[in-house]
Amino acid sequence: MPEKRTDAGVSISGGNVVAGNIGGSGNTGSVQGPVNVGGADQERIVVALQELLTELGRLRTELAESSGADAEPGDVDDVIEALDKDEPDIERAGSRWERLYRRIPEGLRDLDTITRIVQLMGEVRGLAG
Repeated sequence: MPEKRTDAGVSISGGNVVAGNIGGSGNTGSVQGPVNVGGADQERIVVALQELLTELGRLRTELAESSGADAEPGDVDDVIEALDKDEPDIERAGSRWERLYRRIPEGLRDLDTITRIVQLMGEVRGLAG
């Protein structure tokens, strides 16, 4: 017969808990190590990244067609390259976007594409942070 334990604490070190319930009915516990609490945020960030890449592609086209813009299509490529990989570099993309945004002419800043990029970049940063 199993030994009766009186310690209700739970401690997991170096493991990966996937949507686990630490503790349970009145028990307490702690987790040390990576914790994956589910796929909802992961799915949201994937969708937001796809939408962001689409909008950045539109901006790239707009910049290629505009004359006299300080920002260039290659600047958009810098942001896209940071995002379009297996492990997106959100921080790098964010800093590249901020630099690019300052270089976009006032007339282009009113485009729906720019507004959408700003929203999506904020969403991606929030989900990744």
